[in-house]
Amino acid sequence: MGVAVSNAAGPTVVRRQLGRRLRQLRDVAGLSVDEVVSDRYLGISRAKLFKLEAGKHAVKPQDIAVLGARYGAERDEIETLQALALATQESSWWHVYGEDAVPEWFSLYVELEQTATSIRKYESEFVPGLLQTRDYSLAVYRAAQPGLRTPNWSARSRCGWPARQSSTSPIRVSCTR
Repeated sequence: MGVAVSNAAGPTVVRRQLGRRLRQLRDVAGLSVDEVVSDRYLGISRAKLFKLEAGKHAVKPQDIAVLGARYGAERDEIETLQALALATQESSWWHVYGEDAVPEWFSLYVELEQTATSIRKYESEFVPGLLQTRDYSLAVYRAAQPGLRTPNWSARSRCGWPARQSSTSPIRVSCTR
């Protein structure tokens, strides 16, 4: 498998892209969900197929192999999708700050922000996240929940920094009044 997958997009984004492609292949093959899950050779349950197509969890290359073959996908495409499947098994960059640094429901947005070339945002009260300093970010967290004594303030305030520092493309910033 000589396919390289860029790590610019995190595993959440890759899972969603892969799931969307699996759904397209199933649709092109003219197969319903019932037809796929009833095929004993595949060993795919309804719940697993839903999670794969919705990008809800990591994907195993062997699942791609059996589904791709069943859907009639070309060998090159199956190999490409298997490389993507391996990328879904990696941890996102913010996991070094703890599992609670970014809520699961918000992970897609963090990864999309990292791959963005342009972000439009209106902020009337705060400095936009990508422009915040570490001290400012920490002060915002403390002001939002003054009574909360938790050690993860510092982790949460630093959480966006790797995305800003490792962005592969420059982020265009423009301010208007």
